[in-house]
Amino acid sequence: MMTDSTFEECAIRILLILSVASVTNVKGLSDNILAHNKECSVKPLMLHVEPPPEFAKSCRPTQVLSMGCRGQCASYSSINADLTSMDKVCTCCQLTKSGVQQVILSCDGGRHIRRLIKYARECICRPCLDRQIVKHNNLENVLNSVRP
Repeated sequence: MMTDSTFEECAIRILLILSVASVTNVKGLSDNILAHNKECSVKPLMLHVEPPPEFAKSCRPTQVLSMGCRGQCASYSSINADLTSMDKVCTCCQLTKSGVQQVILSCDGGRHIRRLIKYARECICRPCLDRQIVKHNNLENVLNSVRP
């Protein structure tokens, strides 16, 4: 027959085992995130560059080879160490350093205009932004928050 003190000891041992398992899982998952970071890197991509609105009728868009961030990053959920809630980690392949390149657009009458566009120089897995935070009217602010 199990006494109250035996029951308490058993419950404490179970909690201790679960806590150690939870910490071990988090360490394993964090190691996995670091391994995935090697898959996030700068890759070539083709961009469609439009002329500014004031030149839209007289200048033509063009395709240009540029660089962007691409790859896989880890995401996971696990029980936290105190066993009362879930720890959630979501990482995305994001730009950390950028450069600026010049694009020449052809216009009527043999004229040309220059457009400056950003390109990726360095990428890394970072915490993802909540989609609800990024709304149409502040998307440019989020994109401009990353400085070269």
